[in-house]
Amino acid sequence: LQLTTAMYGVLELLSCNVELPQGQLARGVGLTNPSMVPLADKLAERGLIDRTRQEHDRRTVYLKLTPEGRKCWSRAARIVREHEAALRAALSDAETAELIRLLGKITGD
Repeated sequence: LQLTTAMYGVLELLSCNVELPQGQLARGVGLTNPSMVPLADKLAERGLIDRTRQEHDRRTVYLKLTPEGRKCWSRAARIVREHEAALRAALSDAETAELIRLLGKITGD
């Protein structure tokens, strides 16, 4: 699907919201505001997101999924679920929980 992890994260967050401010999305996927701009440019060029501005606050850019973006996210989410299931297939529920706990320690969550 030619999506980076950050791109997928943006699509995932937008799939749960009608629209979000670009800065909030950046923080949600662990990016800075300046690094979010080229990522949003790429997603917009591919027709996956739309940018809008609110009448009451013209400074803030809001992003939302396009219908094509929702289709792309849906396909990507299915692939991610299938991949995660394959990775967890050899683990018990307790081992999966322990793995998630240990990965959280590594990432600081």
